[in-house]
Amino acid sequence: MSEIKKADEISALRERFKKKGFGVKSWATAHGFSHAMVSLTLDGKFSGKNRSRKKVSRKIITKLKEDGVYEGEFAWEVSDEK
Repeated sequence: MSEIKKADEISALRERFKKKGFGVKSWATAHGFSHAMVSLTLDGKFSGKNRSRKKVSRKIITKLKEDGVYEGEFAWEVSDEK
């Protein structure tokens, strides 16, 4: 995925997050996640493919999808573009 496309997707994700009226820190606390992990997930650093943080980032993305913030397929279900 190109860097521009990834940046656009991250921007759109953060915008949907704001439109839902969530604050990152309060959302993270309410759902039992660390603020840092949620921020890194929103920034695209953790996508659910990363082994070391896989379980937490997948839970965050799944909950964001339930809350209507994360749209589309899950990162770990999409094959890498070449």
